[in-house]
Amino acid sequence: MTATNCPFCSPKIEVREEKIHFETPNWRVTDNKTAYENAELHLLILPLDHVIRIHDVNDHTPDVVLQQLGLDEWRELYTMVIPEIIEKFGPGTLAIRLGSFEVTGSTVEHLHLHWVRAKPGETTYINAGPEKFSTEKWQRKS
Repeated sequence: MTATNCPFCSPKIEVREEKIHFETPNWRVTDNKTAYENAELHLLILPLDHVIRIHDVNDHTPDVVLQQLGLDEWRELYTMVIPEIIEKFGPGTLAIRLGSFEVTGSTVEHLHLHWVRAKPGETTYINAGPEKFSTEKWQRKS
């Protein structure tokens, strides 16, 4: 399942300028277009499906369709994706963005994880707070 206006879903992900480093059956690892200040490395780890929640026990009505991550997807992240990131890029800090834009600092609703490493001797802060998705940020400049 993809969302047509989501910059992390097909076909929009294919026109992003950021390199896609690798994919597994359920995950994609790419550079972050807007790396955090003082970041030497800033990767995004994206579910291939348009996941907007990990789990929501209150939404069980038939008319509510939620794409969620199951144990198999989390297992793949833990056993395949993170070990490959460590092997290719070295250590980092892992942060998960999910939930309301108003508190997470996320600019995209699609669940995503950040793998961040600061430049030597520097500090990188992971933004959290009110920020809204803006399609202009994700459009390729012509």
